[in-house]
Amino acid sequence: MTFHMHTHAAVDGSDYTSISMSPLTFYAGSTDGAQQCLNIGILDDDDAVEGEETFAVILATSDSDVMIDINVTVVAITDNEGKYLRKTAN
Repeated sequence: MTFHMHTHAAVDGSDYTSISMSPLTFYAGSTDGAQQCLNIGILDDDDAVEGEETFAVILATSDSDVMIDINVTVVAITDNEGKYLRKTAN
């Protein structure tokens, strides 16, 4: 099984660190529902105030014996600077 990442509003290298497309291996004898983890680094963009940004991780396989229940997962990055903004009345 392979995966790749697709940028939506989040920018690779500024908002997250993509990981290279490589195979995810499920070994013989793996049970239904077996899981693999992908560790994707989320980057702090310092003082930039941005809304929620997203990117997708897409799974694929050419093996007709393998069933993927959910092949696209959208990851949402929530801005951590915006919560510190203060609005003042004029």
